[in-house]
Amino acid sequence: MENMYNELPLYQAVITDDFDGIEYVALTSKPATQVNWVAFNNSLKFSMDEDQHLVTSCLMVCDMPIFRRDDNLGEYYIQYDKETLRAMAEKMMRDKRTDAVNIEHLEDSSIPGIVLQELYIKDEKRGISPIEFKDVPDGSLFVTYKINNPIIWDAIKAGKFKGFSIEGLFTLERKSDEYTELKEIQRMLKKIKRIKK
Repeated sequence: MENMYNELPLYQAVITDDFDGIEYVALTSKPATQVNWVAFNNSLKFSMDEDQHLVTSCLMVCDMPIFRRDDNLGEYYIQYDKETLRAMAEKMMRDKRTDAVNIEHLEDSSIPGIVLQELYIKDEKRGISPIEFKDVPDGSLFVTYKINNPIIWDAIKAGKFKGFSIEGLFTLERKSDEYTELKEIQRMLKKIKRIKK
């Protein structure tokens, strides 16, 4: 029987070559991870550090099925495991995509003045476990950005944006309970479209 979630196909995102990986991180009002960011030192749940203008969020929750719909696959779910998230983080740094931030995945909406300060995997064994995100699974990918753009900072304070979302290319693998899908099917799924989270 094939791997399903809510009666829809479940795919595992993987990185297989230099074309896979994160291209942009988007500021969004509705994070697909359903995890809002935390900004520091204020009474609000996602409060702001007025001095340093920092925001921290879970960029991708480990093993969390996320609903997708597209012309090629129809309706399905996609998830990212710990190994893929670690590979994503390493490739993002290697590709120098640390300042590739846009608004809601819109074309030509790159934002100047946003600087990546932290990119890390939650790893409780190593003591890397932000207390604000204690309920987020181990292996999840986190970021902290410094917001030097005053217009964007004001929009964050006003609640226009609530978190981050990834945009990139990923190979999708659909697995079964008994065996991994045939290589030909994996190749068919590979690079089917730009996946936006």
